[in-house]
Amino acid sequence: MKDKTMFSEKLQELMKEKGLTAKELGKISGVGKTTIYNYVNKKTTPTIQNVVKISKILGVDPTYFEKLIKFIFQ
Repeated sequence: MKDKTMFSEKLQELMKEKGLTAKELGKISGVGKTTIYNYVNKKTTPTIQNVVKISKILGVDPTYFEKLIKFIFQ
């Protein structure tokens, strides 16, 4: 699905910029490493709550993932 790919790509880009692994991001954000791995590997679409948690840790506004957020609320 296009939206999973878009989120995954943006997530990976930000993780790389911050020097975070999926395990580290999962622990810090409280989302869970398996969930982060699933987002990175395009297996699941995040909830809006998880988008907010991840965005906060990565230092971006949740609207950074705007297209995905619109998809979640369709």
